[in-house]
Amino acid sequence: MAPKGKKNALTYKHFVEALRSGQGDHAIICANGPSGYLKAKVEEWFSKSHRKSQEVTKRSADGISKADFDEYAYQDSIFEPQSTFIIRGIDKHGEISQALKALESKDSIKNNILLLAKNKSFPAYIQKELTRLGVKTIPCYEPNLYELPKFIVSLAKKHSVKIDLQGAQLIIKSVGTDLFTVENEIRKLSLIFADCSETLSADQLAPYLDCLKEEHAFKLDQSLISGNIATAQALLHDLLRRGESHLAILGILAHHCRKALQVYYLNKEGKQVREISQAIGLPFNIVKNYIPYARKSSPQKFKTALFQCQEADIIFKTSRIQSEIILSDVITTLAAG
Repeated sequence: MAPKGKKNALTYKHFVEALRSGQGDHAIICANGPSGYLKAKVEEWFSKSHRKSQEVTKRSADGISKADFDEYAYQDSIFEPQSTFIIRGIDKHGEISQALKALESKDSIKNNILLLAKNKSFPAYIQKELTRLGVKTIPCYEPNLYELPKFIVSLAKKHSVKIDLQGAQLIIKSVGTDLFTVENEIRKLSLIFADCSETLSADQLAPYLDCLKEEHAFKLDQSLISGNIATAQALLHDLLRRGESHLAILGILAHHCRKALQVYYLNKEGKQVREISQAIGLPFNIVKNYIPYARKSSPQKFKTALFQCQEADIIFKTSRIQSEIILSDVITTLAAG
């Protein structure tokens, strides 16, 4: 007699092991499990694993016929050695199972294909075909609560932020255990502590947690790049009025200046967008936006604004002068040519 309440044997450990073993030469891979966050990470990993493909095609299985799937699997590309396809929600579409059934072996597939289940597991009729073909499956199960602090420390490290287990616990306490939210918080911290190489304590993190939301940081950064200084000043006023941390805003402005200077000098050396992106650890599209902005600006402007940020940091810690005046002055400096 089977024990009642039997637990699922799959864990985050199995996810990590499957991802590592999936780094070999697999033309077709699938992923299932309850975690939407980890499925998104599998998509990122799969896309990066096949960088030789100029473009990754992402489709929902709802609009794919058996003929479409056959084309994805077998078509030759004029411009690339292989094409890469990500197909979401295959557990809800009958023609995908027909296409899989028609495959003699996974070795006959010419392109790279990732199949994602919308639900926790694949239906039996799809799983049967995946098993017959020997398709590698990545089970997307998140860390248990006791494993989460260690996971967050590792995640922060990937974003160039060093924290300890106490800091990770504080992040959980501040924003909860949703991993999308946790990573957004870490991204925000990476902007604020961009030049800090030391391990941050919980006391250092506390003033910044759950204060300046990532979308606000992005909007402020983009307003400066696009020259919408009035928008940047209005956003500054609104954020401070709502009680957002002036130190967090200062961190965003300082990081903006550093990014602009790095992009300016690397671009002046003749580096291409992808080279700059890899050199300074910023996404391709962000670097692409920064280049024309940095080109038309004087590097001295960014150096002056950065010096203002350094002075402001000292002032904020030693006096009660109105923070909006100082932050507004930094934005005004960035508005200059």
